[in-house]
Amino acid sequence: MSKKKTKINQYSTDVESALYEITELGISSDSMADYYEKIHAIIARLTYAANFFIALYDQKSDRMQFVYFIDEVDTEVNVQDLGILTQKDLRKSVTGYLLRTGEMIHLNMQEVKELESAGTIDPRGSNAADWLGVPLCYKNELLGAMVIQSYDPEIIYGKKEENILQFVSRQIALLIKNKLAEQELLEANRTLENRVFERTESLNQINHAMAIEIEERKKSENIQAALFKITDLVSTTSSLDEFFKRVHQLISKLMYVENEYIALLSDDDQVVEFLYHVERRDTRPEERTMNEKNKRAGFTERILSDGKVILFNRKKEDGKAKNGSDYASYLGVPLKDQDRTFGVLAVQSYRKDITYEESDKNILMTIGKQIAT
Repeated sequence: MSKKKTKINQYSTDVESALYEITELGISSDSMADYYEKIHAIIARLTYAANFFIALYDQKSDRMQFVYFIDEVDTEVNVQDLGILTQKDLRKSVTGYLLRTGEMIHLNMQEVKELESAGTIDPRGSNAADWLGVPLCYKNELLGAMVIQSYDPEIIYGKKEENILQFVSRQIALLIKNKLAEQELLEANRTLENRVFERTESLNQINHAMAIEIEERKKSENIQAALFKITDLVSTTSSLDEFFKRVHQLISKLMYVENEYIALLSDDDQVVEFLYHVERRDTRPEERTMNEKNKRAGFTERILSDGKVILFNRKKEDGKAKNGSDYASYLGVPLKDQDRTFGVLAVQSYRKDITYEESDKNILMTIGKQIAT
């Protein structure tokens, strides 16, 4: 893989990770002040953000309020000092200019001076070498602005920083909208505690649902990546044993697979051979004969006979295993070539605190289909 492609992949991963963290903040932050501070930390990991602020805009009153402000030059200025900007003040600031256009604004020092000379904005604060701001929009509603700036002429923002700010701004705006809606409800219904509780619960469910959705999306992406790698392993591994070992490693990134085996049925459907076997407690089983007598002897034989998945979690009433290991949970999926089941991919857990579920079954079935092809 080229260095350029590696950088692109890393950049994509960093931005996706940032989006996930920003969503998580909607649930974990103790306050809006805490939320803005943590957003700043996330942005600072992606790009230079020593000078950063967030301002909220009220369309009804046409007023803007700084809710977070960090600046390495104007160090004595804080959010409380900035207060609320009226329509008159707002119209003459760079941030106000951004809010009027509703679009990303990227200006160098010369461009800022040209706007000042034209009377579009008034000189305010220290002169930045580079100023980059994006609107925070939820659907068609303008919620505010997020800005980074550099006073160092050697630190200039480019297309990458523009893309980063625009990309994360949508998620930030969505969560700010949720938080603002929550605050408005709390303020408007202080005397109606039951309604406040119901609404808060509703918002928590929305945030929780968003977190689950992102987690599921990440899991789906990981499964898809594993499938691509398995396809690649077919041509890059030198032996079947190496192939199975590498597949085991891939599955371990998706679920608990300390114990795994792959059994294959001979072409004449008479012999079961355990070609891959990693077990904490047992040694690799000898090859076994498949006949009418032992087709139901164990889970492996049942899967080969029926071509169906087996998910088994041992209960107290099940007692100890009569044959084989006394595992707490077992999950086995068939390996099929069209209608013929020719093998089994199975995982086992001896730990009572780790049992397999439907989600694990779906993952292993998907991996099994890819191996079989």
